[in-house]
Amino acid sequence: MKKNLLIVLFLTSILSLSGFSQVYTFTVGNQSYQELANPVSINNGEVWDFPEYEVNLGFNFYLFDTLINKIYFFNEGQGSVLSSVPSSKRYHKMVMAFGAGLLDRGYGTSQSQSPLSYEVTGEPGTRICKIQWKNAGFYGDYEENGSMTDYVNFQLWLHEVTGLIEMHYGPSLITDFDINFGAPGPTVGLIPWYDNDLYSFSPQCIWLAGSPSNPYLVYSDEFSFLSGMIPPNTAYYFTNTLTVNTGMVKAEDYSIYPNPADDYIVVRNSNTNTNNLTIVISDLTGRIMLQKNYTSNGELHVSVGSLQAGIYSLVILEGNKGIYRESFFKR
Repeated sequence: MKKNLLIVLFLTSILSLSGFSQVYTFTVGNQSYQELANPVSINNGEVWDFPEYEVNLGFNFYLFDTLINKIYFFNEGQGSVLSSVPSSKRYHKMVMAFGAGLLDRGYGTSQSQSPLSYEVTGEPGTRICKIQWKNAGFYGDYEENGSMTDYVNFQLWLHEVTGLIEMHYGPSLITDFDINFGAPGPTVGLIPWYDNDLYSFSPQCIWLAGSPSNPYLVYSDEFSFLSGMIPPNTAYYFTNTLTVNTGMVKAEDYSIYPNPADDYIVVRNSNTNTNNLTIVISDLTGRIMLQKNYTSNGELHVSVGSLQAGIYSLVILEGNKGIYRESFFKR
């Protein structure tokens, strides 16, 4: 899968939540938009406006410091916001792939024209849950014009183990930005916490701003907006390069060096109670570049000389479960 990466913005966000620290990389690319091959319906033909559906990811996924296996449509998000918990809960962690007031284009009828669906692809350890909004309309268009002329197509991909979040954008028609967004363009962001009782956002929310083809990052408790519509076949990648301690193995039992690396890295394991481990190295898009078995404690030398210069994520799997992750720089 060829992705033309245009920018890499490396950032570090230290969150005072359960001693949790997280590093993100953000990249923009071009990837041909493809509808899901074997979609499973979320709304099951129901016409939606403030949906509260849930999606079973099929695997564990870290959204900030929270391990989830389901994700929920937040009802006050007007169809465009997904949360770590149901809408009735107070504290939420959220993903907003396309912040706007969305509405089923079948609104006012008995048949949905904007199907919501998902698909889980891949093998255990490298699965991806893909959630799709197809032919979604806009509240603004309906309320102001009494029509459903404008529409958007997009997907959210959540990657097992690596924690990569991908946002893919397909064909759209926007005739009036003001009534559909109340701004020059949509909101895209990651929200580490939202208080549903106080209607307040974390000051460490990560938003995209500026040109949709080359956005920059803004940290704020207030919404930021893109300055236009996201072009079709654009993809946004938020890669979580956090070292995760899942409780199965203490993080300090593992280390990698040197970092940055030139020709090789050494993976050191001081835990004598682990075996049959697998090391997976992936690039910023989640593409697996190297996979190697690691059957005992001690040190393992891994050749990385063939990798291009950049940032990579190293994950250690015990069976199909991720027990350690760290990023490294290849010079």
